[in-house]
Amino acid sequence: MTLRMRIAMLIAAGALAASSLGAQTDPRLAAAVAQAREGQADSARAAVARLIAATPISDSLYPQMLYSAALVAADVVERERTLQRIVVEFPLSDWADDALLLLGQSDY
Repeated sequence: MTLRMRIAMLIAAGALAASSLGAQTDPRLAAAVAQAREGQADSARAAVARLIAATPISDSLYPQMLYSAALVAADVVERERTLQRIVVEFPLSDWADDALLLLGQSDY
């Protein structure tokens, strides 16, 4: 895959992430995604990483945290890896379908 195609996918995924902002049910995660949209992606990634580190994997909010991490990911590879993790580790969560959709759009 060429660099140009990866950049186009990242832009498309960013546009989808912007439309997914309202989907976040936790205000801390919504704030992090909004922060990334406002150009503070590093701070947003750090905030989501802190939340993930402080949350047990058994917490029902964990898949949403991973989804938020994918939305603010630094690159396409990190985004896809995180989305795949949601689909594989949390297939029954509300976020698995959204993650699978983003993966499909990314591959397209």
